[in-house]
Amino acid sequence: MIINGINKYNIFTGKNIKIVNALLKRIIQILFMGMAFWRIIVILWSKRFMHPSATNEEESIGLVFGAGLEKNGTPSLVLRERVDAATDLYHQGVIREMIMSGGNRSLYCNEPLAMKLQALAQNVPEGKIHLDHDGFRSFDSCVHLKQQEPTRFLLITQSFHLPRVLLIAKGIGINAKGYAASHQVHHPLDMLWWHVREIPATARALIDIISWQIFRH
Repeated sequence: MIINGINKYNIFTGKNIKIVNALLKRIIQILFMGMAFWRIIVILWSKRFMHPSATNEEESIGLVFGAGLEKNGTPSLVLRERVDAATDLYHQGVIREMIMSGGNRSLYCNEPLAMKLQALAQNVPEGKIHLDHDGFRSFDSCVHLKQQEPTRFLLITQSFHLPRVLLIAKGIGINAKGYAASHQVHHPLDMLWWHVREIPATARALIDIISWQIFRH
């Protein structure tokens, strides 16, 4: 019904739109606060599985997570830190082998191969390096460990990433502990981004675990 040129049943008035926008903002705030609280819980829980608070048994297999390549195809700084940590652990006898897990989108974007070349340059025998070319996500990398014979795994990545991958590994029944690779001073905005993105990513990890538990058969 239109009265004096105004649709009586038009709910999309300026006032209603403002109410809806305010409601949506409030919902987003509540969701983000919930995800942030979950992230804090996971961080606190994961500390008991991290080196050096957790004793890393010898003869573990190290899993190194991908973290992107530079334009020239070499590992990014974050990825180099992870591979450096893995090679150090190998030479210390903490791990006996390592799995390089990452994306393999093309011949010129092959994370596992770039990681392998860095490890070879640091005197890790080729036979001790295994490649997982389908580790496009941290969840994928962890799930692929289920195809390995039961053993102890050491998840190697930076401290901001460890809580989430430990949650995934434990959630799908993998015997794993975590090792935090040394983290150099990066650009402040990059540091902020890595920590902020882990908030929704950790929430998604929980959804992935539940979905995997339901549909794995």
